[in-house]
Amino acid sequence: MERKWLWRVIVLVLLIGISVTASITTVIRAPKGEDEQDKVAALRDLFPGINLGLDLQGGLRMIYEVGVEAAIEDKRDHIAESIVHELGETAKIKNVKAIGARDNNYQFDLVFPDAKSMKSDKAKEVLKDYRRIAVETSESASTVHMELKPEIVKETEEMSIKQAVETISIRIDNMGWANTSVIPRLANRDIIVQIPGINEAEISRIKRIIAQTARLELKIVDDKGTAEFFKTGAMKEKIAALADDKDSPISLHQEPGTGHYYLSAKNQLRGKSGRQLIQDFLEGVEFPENREISYQEQQGKDAAGNPTADVTWRTYYTLKVAGITGEYIDQAAVAFSQDSGKPYVSLRFNQEGAGIFAQLTGENVKERMAIILDGKVQSAPVIQEKISGGNCQITLGRADARDNLLNEANDLVIVLNAGALPAPIKPVTESTVGPQLGQDAIDMGILAFEIAIIAILLFMLVYYKGAGFAANLALVCNGVFIVAILSGGGATLTLPGIAGIILTMGMAVDANVIIYERIREELRGGKSPRAAVDAGFKRAFWTIFDAQITTFIAGVVMFQYGTGEIKGFAVTLLVGIVTSMFSAIFISRLVLDFMTRHRSDQLSI
Repeated sequence: MERKWLWRVIVLVLLIGISVTASITTVIRAPKGEDEQDKVAALRDLFPGINLGLDLQGGLRMIYEVGVEAAIEDKRDHIAESIVHELGETAKIKNVKAIGARDNNYQFDLVFPDAKSMKSDKAKEVLKDYRRIAVETSESASTVHMELKPEIVKETEEMSIKQAVETISIRIDNMGWANTSVIPRLANRDIIVQIPGINEAEISRIKRIIAQTARLELKIVDDKGTAEFFKTGAMKEKIAALADDKDSPISLHQEPGTGHYYLSAKNQLRGKSGRQLIQDFLEGVEFPENREISYQEQQGKDAAGNPTADVTWRTYYTLKVAGITGEYIDQAAVAFSQDSGKPYVSLRFNQEGAGIFAQLTGENVKERMAIILDGKVQSAPVIQEKISGGNCQITLGRADARDNLLNEANDLVIVLNAGALPAPIKPVTESTVGPQLGQDAIDMGILAFEIAIIAILLFMLVYYKGAGFAANLALVCNGVFIVAILSGGGATLTLPGIAGIILTMGMAVDANVIIYERIREELRGGKSPRAAVDAGFKRAFWTIFDAQITTFIAGVVMFQYGTGEIKGFAVTLLVGIVTSMFSAIFISRLVLDFMTRHRSDQLSI
């Protein structure tokens, strides 16, 4: 018995020692002196410490709406293109066109060359294979009207929001911000982003990186097709009218020494951008199959080569379907040109992407390849030879200053490594919580905690006397254990989290009250103090366990389905339940055993 009691003391002392050590990183926030800083830094490698949430230290809270309609439209277009490809490869039906409905993002038409090919058994067989995701709604002449199934639309909506949450989380983590929360709200089709501790100077950069779609596409430029496009059909008339209009901000150019054409327009001082001007000019123009116009923004320069305020947009006549996209990127990194020393973004494709890239470059030697990020051409280098290594680079354009280029490259690497957003997002609301408000919340929370603890400690001492000391010791240890666990896990503490700690401290005392009242009953029944303690703990255990387990289940549900502050409350509640059970049963029992060890004839309770 003596040896068993000694081992329990040793275990308790070790636990308290480890807990106090783990809590140091939270208690000492700004250590003084180099030696103390080094020690605390070493401790933080093991025990990161408790971090304060947005409501306690201030920061940035933003709500973004996810453009799920664009994700559905993208899904529809990919399915439509797959059907067209399958009809061409399997059914041998060429020249089928897929046209997406303008007023509905989940409907599209398949236009066959003739009614006979549309009604052929091979065509029906191909369409049958796609009925799990898209169904025919009707047909007319040589056209089949189709739409995505409702469950596919819903799945695409939910998946786009979940993928956006994951992508934004990775981007924020890669920027070095910890203790952030990215919370999806499927019903509202939006995402709540909370970043505690951020300062005003970094807000614009974070917002830019979060909102960037980062959709990377590599498209072959059809330079040879520009002559036919700009010199025939409806475009021929538009170009002729453009030549007669001397005041038009848009102009047609021919690449020196070639027959390749492109349009350009400068940004208006207080009007439309050059890109918008060209888009308005091209409105209503029907493009040939698998062709479109891509745009590049170019910074103006003076005679000395210095950047000016003028910005010009120019066009590239590219294939509509990308040869390869950013989904195949294995890694993006910042590299530096050996000639100029300027930074650029180096891309390495994964194994599958390297094969696609090698085939793409091998089939288009001496052609230009437009590197397009979020709908904007970054560069359009000429493919000199087949590239088999799976490496590519993005040359950054507008900012000539090296530091600006480096910052732009670093930000681009962050978003490319995190992956593209599955759908565009736009800010709905934004609020900045000031640190003074956070400090007020901390002060009030600490005050409430101190009052609650002092009241509990006094009550236990007055009502249970000597045994109350055992309960108070267990209560103090319980608080140390909670802080240690939260510190070791690098948890984020919010105001509701403080409320959860206060609640669990009260619950820890409640367990002691149940045990002590049971011991009193045993003493009134004539048992000795030692026997009463044994019986009290044994008979009270299951009562305490049943009460705690139901609360624990509620905490698990809140943690699983709650968001933000609710989840913070659940974390401290769950941790507190475990530590309070241990403190009430193990520590209180150890102290009471010590009190009745040599004086088994009396117990102050």
